[in-house]
Amino acid sequence: MTLREPILFPRMYWAYIALAAADVLLTTMILKAGGVELNAIGAAAFDWAGITGATFLKFATVAIVLLICEYTGRLRENAGRALAYIAVSVSVVPVTIGAMELTDAVRYGLVSL
Repeated sequence: MTLREPILFPRMYWAYIALAAADVLLTTMILKAGGVELNAIGAAAFDWAGITGATFLKFATVAIVLLICEYTGRLRENAGRALAYIAVSVSVVPVTIGAMELTDAVRYGLVSL
């Protein structure tokens, strides 16, 4: 494997990166509205360095997941694709929940954006 080879699953990776960015954005908005970060490691990152720390943590984990998908995909393409699909699927959950929580908070006048 060299750095000159094209990436294996670019569409999955773009979706994963977009969901990661949405997760950081929604978490920041929820925290500013008085919410709580439920992930202990994420909460420590926010406490340590605010949105910068949370963004660094999130995209460090994104980089690791993408590298694992690429490595696995070069050995067994279907397994790498499955890992990328799982990463996207799992990332949809906190983004969906965060969007729903924020929408409800605005709807019921608990917070204004």
